[in-house]
Amino acid sequence: MNARRVQQLLVATVITVLAAASLDTVAYAAWQAHGASTIAWGKATTMPSGPTPSASASGTSVTVSWSTVKVGGSPVGGYVVKSYDATTNVPRTVGASCSGTLTTTSCTETNVPSGSWRYTVTPHSGSWTGAESAKSAAVTVAGVDHFSVSAPSSATAGSGFNVTVTARNASNATLTTYRGTVHFSSSDAQATLPSDYTFTASDNGVHTFSNVTLATAGTMTVTVNDTVTTSATGSDSVAVSGAGLDHFTLTNPGSQTAGQAFTVTVAALDAYGNPASGWTSTNGCVTFSGPSSSPGGNAPTYPANKSCSSGTSRLSFDSNAQASASITLTDAGSTTLTVSNGTKSGTTTFTVLTTTAAKLAWTNASTNGTLSNPCLFTCSATHVNNNGLFSATVSVTDTYGNTVTDVGTGRTVKVTTNGGTFTAPTSGSSVTLTISATGPATSTASFTFDGQTSFFPWTDNLTAATQSGPVYSQATATVSK
Repeated sequence: MNARRVQQLLVATVITVLAAASLDTVAYAAWQAHGASTIAWGKATTMPSGPTPSASASGTSVTVSWSTVKVGGSPVGGYVVKSYDATTNVPRTVGASCSGTLTTTSCTETNVPSGSWRYTVTPHSGSWTGAESAKSAAVTVAGVDHFSVSAPSSATAGSGFNVTVTARNASNATLTTYRGTVHFSSSDAQATLPSDYTFTASDNGVHTFSNVTLATAGTMTVTVNDTVTTSATGSDSVAVSGAGLDHFTLTNPGSQTAGQAFTVTVAALDAYGNPASGWTSTNGCVTFSGPSSSPGGNAPTYPANKSCSSGTSRLSFDSNAQASASITLTDAGSTTLTVSNGTKSGTTTFTVLTTTAAKLAWTNASTNGTLSNPCLFTCSATHVNNNGLFSATVSVTDTYGNTVTDVGTGRTVKVTTNGGTFTAPTSGSSVTLTISATGPATSTASFTFDGQTSFFPWTDNLTAATQSGPVYSQATATVSK
């Protein structure tokens, strides 16, 4: 046997030395002697598990640190850090400064979301990976403590404005990692507010909301709160002033008596019921309308126009845009009173009652000639032909010609003439009519009068006078050809 053969038999040639298996983080080497039929294996070393890290919070930053991991006396090539929700154990992607494979034994993660977190470390060396470490003790990143709300100091009712909301921690620093949801509320029941909003990463803890609208005059607040941590709130105050004139309101005076003055309060308001801009602590010109003149021709009486145009009234409005107006109406019945300025108006409806029974009056009058207007306490029927007709009832009225009601029994009226003749309800130179005891005090029957028959012009005079019961002023009429 030569020396070369002996060398081949005695020297073991390493066929493979390779950390090839990752089972149990253990590396193995394999070799085979020259000419041998079997391969020998041997354990090289083990990759240690990651060391349990420590974690500490400062504001919204968390610093994670751990001890060095060595293999065969040399530090491993790097480490991978992971974070988990301490309550749900759901993993969270760590921030950039702690992501990827780190070659250091600490990192500081910034802008960490509020909550409680645990961290792990996994050692790496090339393709060789150790076991993930146990989780660190939980570290808490403080969440939102309160909000700063920034709104304009003043606003006009119904006009939108911007509100900026900033999430802040207990140190009053902006919480740039805030991802919570805020809810708006206001002391103004008429406010138009943004819907609930969830902050995003791009907000960096600050978000501006547009078209916030308040509608009630006075100092109103806009408030936000976190929908989970409801104690985290913030608010700002806004002085709201009235908008332009939208309408008027009139107090309802209730039932009034014809001819007696009463007072109504006029309010100039915006669309939201606030004192209208330009109508506070000033004089304003308005127009009253609606009620009619009485049957006797007595027109309503409204406040004087003074410096306002003819047909209008000048009212003195106070700091609440309210003014008093003294009014006298004479037409009995249900009436609607309107106050207006241009196209802006307001109304109220009430009843005007008759005053004391005082006069007799012709009512429901007709003729085949021409009838005067009014035909009430006095009346004339002209241009009637021979035997021209005049027909009417007789009513008991107040001073203004409003027919009174419920006068009771025993009231009769006698209608007489100096010429011509009555044909209904009886024939002759006079007729007696009975006044209805209940309801409108009108004769229960009408009369019909026929004028004279003559070639020459003629005039007949008629008089209605009390026959029985309280004496009322007489009514007179003339019928002429």
